This record gives sequence, structure tokens and C-alpha cells, in this order.
Amino acid sequence: MRANQLHFAIRKFEPFEKFIQQLWQDYTRQTGCPLELVAAPMDLPELHNSLLTENGLKTGQWDLALISADWIREAIMSDAVHPIEPLVDELNYFEPWPLSLLRAQKHGNYHYGVPFHDGPECMIYRKDLFEDPMHQEGFLLQYGYVLEAPKNWASFYDIARYFHAKQKNLAGTALAGYPDGHNGVYDFCIHCWSRGGEFIQPDGQINFHQPPIEQALSYYRKLAQDSTAVHRDSMRMDSVQLGIAFARGELAMMINWFGFATYAAQLNNSPVSGKISVAPIPHQAGISPIAPNSYWVYGIGSGSQHAAIAMDFIQFATTADRDVQLTLNGGIGCRKSTWHDPAINRQLPFFHQLEDIHQYARELPDFGYWPSIAAIIDEMMVMTASTDRPIADIISLGQSKAEAVEALDLQQNVPNLANNTD
Repeated sequence: MRANQLHFAIRKFEPFEKFIQQLWQDYTRQTGCPLELVAAPMDLPELHNSLLTENGLKTGQWDLALISADWIREAIMSDAVHPIEPLVDELNYFEPWPLSLLRAQKHGNYHYGVPFHDGPECMIYRKDLFEDPMHQEGFLLQYGYVLEAPKNWASFYDIARYFHAKQKNLAGTALAGYPDGHNGVYDFCIHCWSRGGEFIQPDGQINFHQPPIEQALSYYRKLAQDSTAVHRDSMRMDSVQLGIAFARGELAMMINWFGFATYAAQLNNSPVSGKISVAPIPHQAGISPIAPNSYWVYGIGSGSQHAAIAMDFIQFATTADRDVQLTLNGGIGCRKSTWHDPAINRQLPFFHQLEDIHQYARELPDFGYWPSIAAIIDEMMVMTASTDRPIADIISLGQSKAEAVEALDLQQNVPNLANNTD
């Protein structure tokens, strides 16, 4: 039966699921492809486990997958994905996409994925609330400065507290606090980098013992534990649920992926449609803005029996017009031409700002044992948000675990000189 099917693992998100199903119907109608699509939507932990931990891409369980840029290096180094260039004839196939959406999947002379969905993290807020004269006056009276998209973390906190409960079911902000190894790690990087911290030293060693990280965790705890600033379900939300809460009108602002701004703007009967704006993430004075950059790519499993068909479908799915179609249906197109498409910017007036945000794009670290370090960071963030354990203790515990991981990696990669007879 599998010989007549193309198995596609998808990030669980309704706009993605609908788009892929419609694309496959269009593809089979136009090409006559006889394969049946078997699409399986999964949440992040389940998807990573199926693709990489259980080797589903290598064994042929999955012909095609949506793969997070956070995982693509792991997929490449484990020979789980097929290089793209040998499957296409075009010499400059990747030219339509910006370099910031090609770096993660590049290894040697090949790319191992084609951009599907973009969206660096940014500040997303309700411009109707921020521009309301009543709130402008009220905020000025209460805090002594002008209400605008927060440029630093102190004003972010003030604004969250100001808007909290100003309307029924309105929270000032929310966190994607669910411990899935993804959201907390990005929040850690955001709060570290935006304060000038660099936890990876020039020699490649991890160092959590630095003032910006202590400041970052202290701030995160203050925000996470303040019921007069954040949504009550913050610690149960992932980024998708956070985006849905904003689309339902439950938040005045959030730090989240750009795609959730377009999702909220286009959702049927969305109470915030036409009321959304975006801005850079708050940052310390004198520190350049940052936009953590995570995106999704189409990846072809190295064990697939249908690699040529999978590549043909990817080429069909990523044309300029279908990139626009994805954007108008809840995703974020990745082609440079899409960002300035007139039809999109009429419907989503903030969309062209994506190009500016990409100027600050920054990916997560890229080395072999990063997944282990990310797991440690996730633990640190959970302890910070859910306990009263001293921040210094949490940092020391994280540092000890990181050093143990580094030592193990060093041990595994040192040549066995006893067996060297040269």
C-alpha cells in the first residue's frame, strides 16, 4: 500500500494542514500523479520524535516533512534528509529566497530543505488599544510617559500591567510557557540577547554566569508570576495557543512569531482584524534589535522511495503565486517577492515590515550538542517561572549541566591515541 502513497509529516496548525491538502489536490489534478497523500499533523515534540528520534525520515516512514530550521542541522548530520540540488535542474533555484531563510539548511555545497513558512519573532500588538485617546491619556497619567509600542522591557511590563483587565477577558500579555523544548529556549535567547548577553563564548564554551542572564531570568520570573500582567493560561500555552489567544482578542500585545499576526488578521470573525501592528522586540538601550529566526522547510526523507515526486511537488508548491496563496491563507510566504506583493499588503498593511525585521534575524546556535544545551535551558526557564528557587542557584545548576554535556562531547570526539599506530 505504501508504494501508492506519499507520507507527509506536518506541523499541526490548521492553516498548514488545509493548505497542504488543497495543494495536493491541485497537484494531482494537474500532473496526474497517482499517489495518495497520507498527511499526519503533529505537535512539536511528537513531530521531532517521529522524524528524528525514531528515524522516520531515514527509514522511509516519511517521504516528505515540514521540518523546523531548529532541527534541520540534526537532520543533516544524521543523514535523514535528501540534498535538494541533485533533484532540480535550475542552476539558481534558491535565488528567490533571502539568505536568512537559507542559512540553517545549507551544508557544504547543498541545501537540505526548501523554505515553506517564515516568521521571525517580533512584537505584535493591538494598535486600536495603543492609539485610543482614552488609553493614551490614562497611561500618561499613571506612568508619566507616552503609550507606544514598548522599546525596552521596563515599558513592556508597565504596558502589560496597564492593559490587564481593562476590558473583559483582556490580559496585558501572555507567555508561551509550555515546556516543549522550543518556546522557553527562544524566550531565554530573546531576554539574553536583547540585554547584550552572549551565553556562548568566543571559544565555544557555554557561560551562563553573566549579569544579562541573571537580569533576564529575574525579569522573566517577575512577568510570569504576575497575575496582574499575564494571561492566566500562560504556562500551559505553546506559541500556537498564544497566537490563538491574541486572535481571540484576549491580549493587548505579545512576543511571538510574525505569522501569528497574519493569522489573527485573516481569521474569520476575528475581533482584532484590522487592529494589528508589529514592531521590533524590546531591547536594552544601546543594544541592536534582535529577531530570533526560526522557519519551516520542506524536507525530503533520505529513505523515501518517492524523492523525485516529493521534489516535483515542492517545486509546484513554492511558485510565486502559491507563496502568495499560502500567505493569504494563514501562513507566511518566504519569497522576497511575496513580502512586497500589493494584494497582500492591501489586506495585511504591516506585512512589508517583514523585510525590516529580517535585518535583525538571528538563528539559534548550531553545533552538535546544542539539543542537549537547549534542554538544559528549557529546564532553567521552567524552574524560573514555576518556583521561588534563587536565580543564582538556577544558573549554577544549568552551568554545571552544560559543562557535563561539554565534557561528554569532548570525550566522545577525542581520538583514541592508544589505538593510533601511525
